[in-house]
Amino acid sequence: MNKFRRIILSASCLLCAFSMQAFDADDIISPSNGTWANRQALVLDGSDGSELYYSLTGSDPLESGFAYDGPVLIDETGSVTVNITSVNANGIRSDFTVNYTVEPASVTFSDPHESLFVQAVSSNPIRRYVSGNNFDIPSRFTWCLGNPVIPSSKGTSLTLSAYNCVDRYVACTVTEGTAYWHFVLHVVPQEQKELVLIAPDVPFTLEDWNTFVFTGEKLIYQIDDEFWSASKEPVILDRSVPHVIRWQSMNYEFGNPVHDFILPAKPELSVSREKDGYVAFSVASDSNFTLGPARSGGEGCVTSSAAAQQRVVCDTFSDDSLYAVMMLGVYYRGVYQGDLRSPFFVDRKIPQVPVIASSEKAGYARNRVRLLISGESDSEIYYAVSEPVLSDSGFSSDREALFASVEAGEFGLYDGSEIVLSSRARKATYYKVCAYAKDAAGNQSDITEYHVVVDEFNYYLAPSAASVNEGAVADGSYTNPFTSFEQALDAMAHSSFMRLHVLGDIVLPHGDTVISSPVYLVGSDSHIIIPDDARIVVKNSDFSAEGCIFERSVPRYASRSTDSLLVLEGGSLTLKRCEVVGSFASDGVLIDASDALIGLVETGFTVQASSYAAVLAGSSCEVSVSGCRLTATAQSAVNITLSKSVLACTLTDATIIMHLGRCVELVDSTAKVYNCVLTAQRTDNYSGSVAIWKDIDSTLSAYANEEHGF
Repeated sequence: MNKFRRIILSASCLLCAFSMQAFDADDIISPSNGTWANRQALVLDGSDGSELYYSLTGSDPLESGFAYDGPVLIDETGSVTVNITSVNANGIRSDFTVNYTVEPASVTFSDPHESLFVQAVSSNPIRRYVSGNNFDIPSRFTWCLGNPVIPSSKGTSLTLSAYNCVDRYVACTVTEGTAYWHFVLHVVPQEQKELVLIAPDVPFTLEDWNTFVFTGEKLIYQIDDEFWSASKEPVILDRSVPHVIRWQSMNYEFGNPVHDFILPAKPELSVSREKDGYVAFSVASDSNFTLGPARSGGEGCVTSSAAAQQRVVCDTFSDDSLYAVMMLGVYYRGVYQGDLRSPFFVDRKIPQVPVIASSEKAGYARNRVRLLISGESDSEIYYAVSEPVLSDSGFSSDREALFASVEAGEFGLYDGSEIVLSSRARKATYYKVCAYAKDAAGNQSDITEYHVVVDEFNYYLAPSAASVNEGAVADGSYTNPFTSFEQALDAMAHSSFMRLHVLGDIVLPHGDTVISSPVYLVGSDSHIIIPDDARIVVKNSDFSAEGCIFERSVPRYASRSTDSLLVLEGGSLTLKRCEVVGSFASDGVLIDASDALIGLVETGFTVQASSYAAVLAGSSCEVSVSGCRLTATAQSAVNITLSKSVLACTLTDATIIMHLGRCVELVDSTAKVYNCVLTAQRTDNYSGSVAIWKDIDSTLSAYANEEHGF
């Protein structure tokens, strides 16, 4: 059962037992317990018909207090006690006490609107509000309506329908964060032109619909087809059916006019909830009906305080509700017929803001994020997820301005299912998720936002970060980066792909650093120092690097018969805009590959050894070299040596410094070498070196190359 239906059922019960209502603490509109920066007003709701009394001296209000007959300014500061006593129709007494303190605030406002607002509510805590106008609360303040509540809504313009016909008082509290101001809004209708239907001068009155009293002098009357009479005794009519009232002069003369008036059957008071949230009352059966202020007591009811209209509207402010019984006077062709009442509920209470629950912390997540949104049971939730914003760098700079510019997109009804946010295209991905609640009355909550960067792939390695983020857990995020390559290796083992941003110089651990999952190193001329007893070994995986300087330290001894810096056992290698430098004691190869796909772009390679040196030695590989610089120095030196492989080499400078050497060496391979500069610098007069050597099983296409020193 939704909220509105529950309220209507409750209101129906209220209508049946409205006479049992009594004045209670909720009818004390002002003052309210608390500490206030402004003087307070005494405003009580005595619509139940109780007699009300009050005192400000601590005495018994019935003995030495005052009768309450309307709002009163309590011109007191400091600690104030207000005693209130109500006496209902049965003579039963009830007592209430309100304790509050007035401490004028010493708050300085630079904005004149804020200053004027505070001055106004401080000088007069009862603010007259005319329906349809705006009551502006400056944006610096938060506010709430009613007692007792905590201000939480941001400053706004309060307004309600210009057609509102109900006069009432509403408590309001505002704060700028330190001081609190409590005051009352006195809601009054706009002046409206009275709708007067042709109202004949009828010689009778009606009381409570059924009681007819003839008031004509020297006149006789007839009800329907009954006998004519001049009696002024009350007549009880059945108003479930219409009646015809006729009258004429007692002095019968030929042609004497007979006047008549039709009394309609008692109608139903129609209550409709309009799309703007207010409630409208009307008698829909006949346009001759109008509605105006009730004439009977109507304890516990509200009524219109505006002139007679065919349609009476009741409204209240945003984040307020009015739950009551409306009693209205009903007129037919301008003649009062009686009062009608109906329960109603104006619901402008703003629903609670939905809660977005996440599987990961807001702001940054290493894994895909799962969201669930919850709200009040009688509200629907609408949500929107922004288009993903992608970044290779993980949004390491200017992120706040970027995120603020992201639009959430169109809202849709949330069905309660899990919302999954994940990285896209192996990049850091930013999402903005927004949600609001909407109740059955159409009231909408504020929008809540959830921001997250889902970055399953971007990690950061910064050895110097330990001193900056002392005590933080190094999770590889931009704010808490890894501080050693060993930490990154541990994360690699649990990652399907890692883009590792190297911020500063690092030293790899001794021995083999095994790469078995895809890794992309991104540096800014960052030095990656490889000890002389260490290697990077890629096993059936992808290893890429950009902007890095790989440097093998000068060896102290020969640790292997053929030493290497980077070993590929299947998988792929991509180097772009890097430098690779290696020194070896005896034999050395920078890249030793088998069954691999290799792409070298705009990268410099320098290898030096005493006996044998090679930049790239590959078997069963597919190699692409473009815009690179290759230098090999040893007794026997070669830049690229391939077996059972495919090579495409262009725009590359290849240099060998040696006794015997070759720039390119092919065994049972296919190669295309063009637009390259191939240079030999001999250490003696031996002339057995060639720029490109191939065996009989190899196929070579070489053109537009330059050869020097061969």
